[in-house]
Amino acid sequence: MSVNREKVCILDGSNFVFRASILPYLNYQGEATEILYGFCKMLLNLQRNFRFSEYFVCWDGGVSNRRRQLLASYKKKIDYEAEQEKLNRLADIVDNLRKIGDEEFFKQKNEELKKQQIRWNNLLEEKKKKERIRKQIADCKLLASLLGLNNVCFDGIEADDLMCVLCHLLKEKKKIIVSSDKDVYQLIDKNTEVYNPITDESLREDNFYHVTGIEKEKFILYRCLVGDNSDNIKGIMGIGEKRAMHIIKNYSFDDLHAGRYKLEDIKIVEKVLKEKE
Repeated sequence: MSVNREKVCILDGSNFVFRASILPYLNYQGEATEILYGFCKMLLNLQRNFRFSEYFVCWDGGVSNRRRQLLASYKKKIDYEAEQEKLNRLADIVDNLRKIGDEEFFKQKNEELKKQQIRWNNLLEEKKKKERIRKQIADCKLLASLLGLNNVCFDGIEADDLMCVLCHLLKEKKKIIVSSDKDVYQLIDKNTEVYNPITDESLREDNFYHVTGIEKEKFILYRCLVGDNSDNIKGIMGIGEKRAMHIIKNYSFDDLHAGRYKLEDIKIVEKVLKEKE
């Protein structure tokens, strides 16, 4: 297969390495290398399937201060000490209830404690995973550089912002954004498509509605309504995916803001307008 001289790859490196994570794998020196291995494997698959002429690998340079100023909870770090203290306090309460013999309240709090312990264990596992990945990202960047790929990273700028800039700079070129992050869907246009290496699906202007069930022009409104848990961005209280789909299929935001909506939808619309900022 010849190299595709027409298409450029814009790779979401930070998203890529997190998705490339598999079970811990050590080399002969006892160093974790599973992220590097997964990164190599996914790069090989990309080149085998697309034969891109050029790669731009975008990396997170830290949390965006601009976004944090707009929303204080944006990608807020977990306070592990506070979480552990909360768990210890609950454990003390359960122990005291057991000692005084309050069976009903003991059962209630004990169930709550079990759920908190599961959550705490999941938090610790996720923390360990992130630490493993961070240690191997430098190796992934070095590998990309040695392979002749363009690493793109700036302090205080997130990968999706860099991808947006690259799409603008390369607007006349055919491009494929490789990422499983739905935020990049808004960058799709006649020259830009998104490929998800996890699901092996491509999203373009001509199949956007068929794949997502959402008109491309209304995708941002949909994301505003449902929020994004991965970035700690809350959606509209009481609006889930089903109600959000109903809203975007029947209205634009201008319709809602101008009061052009059906009477039976007034409660849903009031929720949206209450938190429109």
